[in-house]
Amino acid sequence: MKLKKVLNIDNGMEYLLFFALGWLSPACLHSQLTDTVAVEKLYSRLYLLPENEADSIAYYANQIMGFSEKANFKKGMALAQRLLGIAAEYNETTNLAIDHYLKFERYARELNDTLLIASALSDAAGIYAKLKQYGMAKTLYLQYNQLMSLTASLQKLAKGLGNLGVIYRKENNYDSAFFYYNKALSIRQKLNDSAGVATVQNNMASLLLYQQKPAAALPYIYNNLRYHLRNNNTEDLWFDYTNLASAHTLQKAWAKAIAYGDTALSIAAALKALGKQADTYEVLKDLYAQNGDYKKAFECLTQQTELRNQIVNDANNEAIAALRETFDAEKRAQENRLLKAEVQSQNTQKRSFFIVMIGALLAALGIGLALLQNQKARRRTDVQNQFINRQNEALVLLNAEKNSLVGMVSHDLATPFAQIRMGQQVLEAASDTLSTQQQQALALVNRATQNGERLIQHILNVEKSESLRHNLLLEDVQVGRLLADLVSQTQPLAAEKNIAVATSINHQIQWLTDRHLFERIVENLLSNAIKYTAAGKGITVQLNMVAKALVLEVKDEGIGISNQELPFIFSPFARISNVPTGGEPSTGLGLSIVKRLATELNATVEVESAVGTGTCFRVVFS
Repeated sequence: MKLKKVLNIDNGMEYLLFFALGWLSPACLHSQLTDTVAVEKLYSRLYLLPENEADSIAYYANQIMGFSEKANFKKGMALAQRLLGIAAEYNETTNLAIDHYLKFERYARELNDTLLIASALSDAAGIYAKLKQYGMAKTLYLQYNQLMSLTASLQKLAKGLGNLGVIYRKENNYDSAFFYYNKALSIRQKLNDSAGVATVQNNMASLLLYQQKPAAALPYIYNNLRYHLRNNNTEDLWFDYTNLASAHTLQKAWAKAIAYGDTALSIAAALKALGKQADTYEVLKDLYAQNGDYKKAFECLTQQTELRNQIVNDANNEAIAALRETFDAEKRAQENRLLKAEVQSQNTQKRSFFIVMIGALLAALGIGLALLQNQKARRRTDVQNQFINRQNEALVLLNAEKNSLVGMVSHDLATPFAQIRMGQQVLEAASDTLSTQQQQALALVNRATQNGERLIQHILNVEKSESLRHNLLLEDVQVGRLLADLVSQTQPLAAEKNIAVATSINHQIQWLTDRHLFERIVENLLSNAIKYTAAGKGITVQLNMVAKALVLEVKDEGIGISNQELPFIFSPFARISNVPTGGEPSTGLGLSIVKRLATELNATVEVESAVGTGTCFRVVFS
């Protein structure tokens, strides 16, 4: 549970709570504010807490920071920054996590503590790896390994070498990845670290299978299988049997591959792990497709898709439940405020009655004054109640809109794309029988499906936007060339309606932005222009620098938008009177997404339109 949120307790009670939970000894409790050793013990307890205790970790880390600053205890400051970074990482606020880890490293270097410095480097490297900034992650892991090589901690050195191998694999530098895996394996074998050896061998086997080297991968897989059978480690056995199925598929040993795949599927079912079952069906699908049994391949694909959909639906349900919990908590808080107002009203009435009784004994004037005060109190209470009721009604409507959004995405959008993906994967399995033109068309379908699924994911993230902000990945982007590529990708859609797309793009423009969000803005504006432009008309796309601003314009010769409807076009699910000229579907989300993404990129969206003439959307990036 999240202690600071759930319990209303003062500092003394918090220390008592720690003692009751067994987190602190009596001596540590007694010396909490004066003993630096107690701080380190408290840090050790907090470091082991799970993700759902992120708020508790952050709260007590701030307590440690406050004490350490007063006592000038630099190690305590360093440990507090690490805990704050862990809490931020659990809450998926990666920028804040990096900031805390950098402060952790600064304190560690001031202390000249090698192990603390290494921990800070490893923490920061893990964050950069999550952000797919592999160059930075690799640099930090190399520094970490250099420090560990100077200490006697071979276990930590092996861990760092393994992590470095993972980074090189993500960069597609397979020889370097295998080199560092081998170094890590050698150290773990010297340490007789059987579990660590199994982990490294699994990574090595996975890499070799990816390189389609099954003969080299099999010895590592069989070593792991023997170890996990001895220890009856069911979950790890699933990895072993899945790898064996993949290896024998590559060797075209179909009977063995099917047997191992079926065993892996049985283990996944026993574990009730939907993700592992879906992954196993994917392995079996590839196996049957390569063996020419397309009926079995399609059955596995269908099972895989159903499981993936179930996982998505379960995640949606959890998100809806979280929203419901938040809504109910706010509703309870409002009910408490309403009850408090009612109690205040009752107290006011009692005071008024007492005043009336006293006033009756003293004078009629006192009675009149008491009645006047009572009436004013009632009016204030009525105003408070009306305001609280209006807030409650607004929250109910907001919750209904969120639930409607999630339902539409999971049922109306996700299913068609899943069906397209199923058909596409079956075609890909027989791609060697397709002509060049057919393969190009299949690739176009693949890109369009990925874009659609990415859009669905973006809509799903709308419901979490109040608690989880989008972490921008800003980088220098050749926006001119990127825009030209995006326009080229939409040319087939425009050609279907005989729409000419003209461009005026400065291909040399480079701009600091988020590539993915910029792509989404352009794709939505181009899609909108094609939908609402009649056959035989034209679209103009321009990108230029104006003063110090980057200006993107998408202008169509479409049906235009009336002045009465212009104020509503950026609202979610807005449906204006215009309909797409080619009967294309429209959810009413495109322009609201453009507006939202532009705001995240510190840009403004302007629109000019005339009915019968066309519309021009202008995005100005500051």
